[in-house]
Amino acid sequence: MKGGSELPDDLVEAIAAFDAGNHAWGRFYLYILRPYRGDPPPPDPTAVRAAFQDAVLTVPESADPEAIHEFTTAIRIASALVDAYVDVLPQSLRAGDLLSVPEALAEALASLAVLEG
Repeated sequence: MKGGSELPDDLVEAIAAFDAGNHAWGRFYLYILRPYRGDPPPPDPTAVRAAFQDAVLTVPESADPEAIHEFTTAIRIASALVDAYVDVLPQSLRAGDLLSVPEALAEALASLAVLEG
């Protein structure tokens, strides 16, 4: 974080949970989705990847309420897109790291809810 500012524990926990979900999505994408050659083909992950990239750009560097709200909104969007993606994903791909993504994002949102009051 810039300036070594002290962040509230709930924000630190939210960032860590989001980071865990983002990394789990990345592992799923890299190790499961990209090399997949089965039938039927998986849906296009572009929107999910973009939502995670957008959310990374909103990670707060302070406890500023506006920054926290922006981060919360970005995680909600990513979470909704992950859920929609999993709904249309072939059952054979609904495994591994992908299964931890919704839980990690829910944990991040729960921590952020404490801050948003």
